[in-house]
Amino acid sequence: MSKSRLIDNQFVEIVTPQAPPDNTVLIITVACLIALAIISTLYLLVHRSVKISAVQKLKAIKKQNKQAASNYRYLALEVAATLRMAFRVSNLDRLLPGSGTHDEWQQFRLRLAECCYGRKPPSPDEIDYLVSAARSWLRSLSVSKKKVD
Repeated sequence: MSKSRLIDNQFVEIVTPQAPPDNTVLIITVACLIALAIISTLYLLVHRSVKISAVQKLKAIKKQNKQAASNYRYLALEVAATLRMAFRVSNLDRLLPGSGTHDEWQQFRLRLAECCYGRKPPSPDEIDYLVSAARSWLRSLSVSKKKVD
């Protein structure tokens, strides 16, 4: 055998290595999913913490009411402010409750406005009702906001 043929036969068994698979798309997809999960979790924690602090504020208002507060109108204003804070609106008129609770929400909102701005200040029982109703609305109300033209 010639030398060149012998050299060629030696290289026949050598297999060239293949390039590693390209996992860039997989890595980017996993990174995006992790980032989305983190952002969603943070949003839910912040959103939930606002509602939790609103519930705590309502408990404090109820406690002030039981301690025979002298200014019940102020407590009614605090209930309204707490709801505005929890739903992140500047006016409760901007909230649109679900279709089944629209009339009840309007009744509650009008009663709250009457306690806040009416001629006669609200009674302690009225404040208790407002606090319990506001806590109920915080738990159950799925609202959307009116678009401002």
